[in-house]
Amino acid sequence: MNKIFCFIALLSIYVLGQMLIIPPIFAEDRDRPVAGRYYLSPEGGTSFTIGGEFINQMKSDASLNLAGISITSTLSNDDFDFDDVFKTPKVFGLSLGYGVTDSTELFSRIQSTLASAETFDIAQFNVTGTFDGVTVSAGETLGARFDDYKELGFTIGARHYINRFEKLSPFISIEGGVSHVGEIELDIFTSAGNLKNISFYSDSWTPKISTGVGISYEINKDASFTVESGVGYQAQLNADDADWGYLYKDVNNAGERWSVPLTFGFKIRW
Repeated sequence: MNKIFCFIALLSIYVLGQMLIIPPIFAEDRDRPVAGRYYLSPEGGTSFTIGGEFINQMKSDASLNLAGISITSTLSNDDFDFDDVFKTPKVFGLSLGYGVTDSTELFSRIQSTLASAETFDIAQFNVTGTFDGVTVSAGETLGARFDDYKELGFTIGARHYINRFEKLSPFISIEGGVSHVGEIELDIFTSAGNLKNISFYSDSWTPKISTGVGISYEINKDASFTVESGVGYQAQLNADDADWGYLYKDVNNAGERWSVPLTFGFKIRW
């Protein structure tokens, strides 16, 4: 994980350096961006998880009290990332930008990320035991499902256009800000009974940063179409241990996510 963090840090420094030292090649031929003009861009896309854990690997060798239910058995679970427990997210947003020079623009962005939850096997009984007094067999799994994932992000950033090829202009970007992720609870299903609305993550405000590369296609002097991707990082969510015994309380000390976003936008300038 440290290697990945160092990579994105170095990439961010490189992007900032490029914005400062690369001259606006062919700027005299480029209509976009234009210093002193604003733009508004509705956006849509998705993101793909490449790292981070949403659930930590844990094991309990003693009796566990979970949301008021007594479990007497050795219980263990693997670690899970975002894509193990949610479907591929849908991302929608709106950005407002301003041309600082004929090669660099500053922007702010608001973005909504929505992902539907998937049912998965969260843990396994390693030996025969009981779940709320009902016998469970060794090898039986606990099914689980989270609430749907809902995130609202606010970022600011800079975009630098490197060159121009006819109507195409490649660019690099960097942005950072914060995201609000709504409360996420967990439901668990077993042959001995079910547990609903188990606390897992509380409402969270988390920092985020990303670097990107993309290309802009000029439709006319006031409109263009953009495609952008890159690497992004979002910090851990706030663990809610209200329903978890001390033996399993670290299962939700996670929630960080490394991702590759893919965003499509339509810019309108004035």
